[in-house]
Formats: sequence, structure tokens, C-alpha cells
Amino acid sequence: MVSSKATSVEQYLKELPADQARVIRTLRDLVNKNLPKGYAECMIWGMIGWVVPLSRYPVTYNGQPLAYLGLAAQKNNFALYTMGLMGDPAKLAWFQGEFARAGLKLDMGKSCIRFKALEALPLPAIGEMVASLPLEKYLERYERFKGKPAARPTAAAKASAARAEARYGAQQKRAAAAAPATKKKAAAKKKAAGAKPAGKKAAPARKKAARKR
Repeated sequence: MVSSKATSVEQYLKELPADQARVIRTLRDLVNKNLPKGYAECMIWGMIGWVVPLSRYPVTYNGQPLAYLGLAAQKNNFALYTMGLMGDPAKLAWFQGEFARAGLKLDMGKSCIRFKALEALPLPAIGEMVASLPLEKYLERYERFKGKPAARPTAAAKASAARAEARYGAQQKRAAAAAPATKKKAAAKKKAAGAKPAGKKAAPARKKAARKR
């Protein structure tokens, strides 16, 4: 999987070739138009992601926000990752049927929808799928899979969440600040590696003195 080091969505889009950027921008706009309230857009796992903010759900197995959707441009195709269809056979069957009704072939793994062009997707169904899982329902389902009842955060949990989100935000800012310096350092290293060492000029003079003796 192609993973970007971009620290913002706009930076990610600017790094893409124009034809890929057009596809990603179109899908991104579709997602944002239909995204249920409460999810947040960010860069995560080297792609554009829509997540449950740490301020809402801070305790995760890896300290990262729970992902709802992901969108990435790969080397030979595009990928839309969705948690909205996992564990819901009825919704998955509906989604598969939308592709069949549109005369399109669905190329999908467990959560990844792969496609090569916008024309390969039934866009209205994508928008409907995005809108189909409100944040609270997603958390209820996630907690159910974990074997725990869903619960509203207490005051202590909210305080912990604020600290967790501050740490996450600080990590994002440090990565953004370090990116230009890292590129500059790499360029300087490349320039230094390409420079030719200065030759020794004393040798010809010694040879000339030897001939005079």
C-alpha cells in the first residue's frame, strides 16, 4: 500500500498527479457531504481518514482515533476503506446489489473497496453508505464487538480525552514542523554525496623539483 507522509489533507492532494487528485477530491467531497455529525477528517495511516475524535473516544488499543473511513490513491488503483459495512450482512448485501444494479463489478476485500476510476463506482450508493452509520451507532457496535456496553464519557474520561487529543494534536504539529527540515537535510546530504573531492595539486610541483635536481 502506498503511504503518504503528508501531514494535512491539502498537502496530500497537492502531492498527487492531477488525474489522481481529481478522483480523490471528488470522493472526498462526496464523503464530507454525507458524513454523519461527529466524525472528523484528518491524515491517518498515510491516507485521508474520517475518524472518531479522541475527545469522544480516547481509550483505543493503539492510542490513535478509531477510523470510520479511509481514502487513498495507490500505484495502480484507488482504495476506499469503510467500517460501515463490516459486521452488517444486510447492509453489505444492499451495497453489493447497488453495484449489480448499476452494471458494475465490486472489487472488495474485508473493508477495502478498490477501483480504477470514478465511473467504476455507483456514487449515490457510496454517499448513502457513508451516511448510514452515525457516530454513536458506530461506537455502540464497536463496544458490542469488544463485549462491553457503550457508555457516555464521564467528567474524568472527558478530561483524559482532552489530554489524549492534545497529545495527538501535538504529534501532528511536530510532524508538520519537522517535514521541511527533513527535506532540507536530505537535499543537503544528496548534494554533498554528489560533490567531487578536491584533487591534490602539490604532486606536480614535487615532480618538477625532482627533475631540476
